[in-house]
Amino acid sequence: MAITLGLAAADDSAPGIERGKGASADQTLKGLGLATRADQAIKMFTSLAAQGDIDGLMGMLVLPTGADQTTVRANLSKEIIPFFSDFDQIPGPKVANTATFKFLDNREGLNFYLFAQTKTGSRKPFVIGFVTDGPRTLVAYVDVGHCIEGRHFACP
Repeated sequence: MAITLGLAAADDSAPGIERGKGASADQTLKGLGLATRADQAIKMFTSLAAQGDIDGLMGMLVLPTGADQTTVRANLSKEIIPFFSDFDQIPGPKVANTATFKFLDNREGLNFYLFAQTKTGSRKPFVIGFVTDGPRTLVAYVDVGHCIEGRHFACP
């Protein structure tokens, strides 16, 4: 289930997505001014989702004008929180396959193609996209449970 919170484009087939080079997250993010902020935001988002904290998650999202918050809350409750309910960690080295995108107001953002490791050791793919708003790093896109060939490392 993908929750598009305001992206102009959400996948490689849509205009506006530029293919990342698979560089380390820090290298890719420096050009966008997100460096360690995205890493911290990923940790915070996954932690809040694992705890079932809808209000905390809502505080991390950037929503387009006129977005139906009831629908967003329902999607978080039905899709995102269950996906992360048995979350343990983001496994592996700090390397992420990434893609830049243009947000609706022309801000640049970055999608991360990652795996969530469960408490039993299995891995589940997800995508999370960020933009910055002054000092804040906001989530603009979330897609859980879909391994994207050529983006996620080693789709099953």
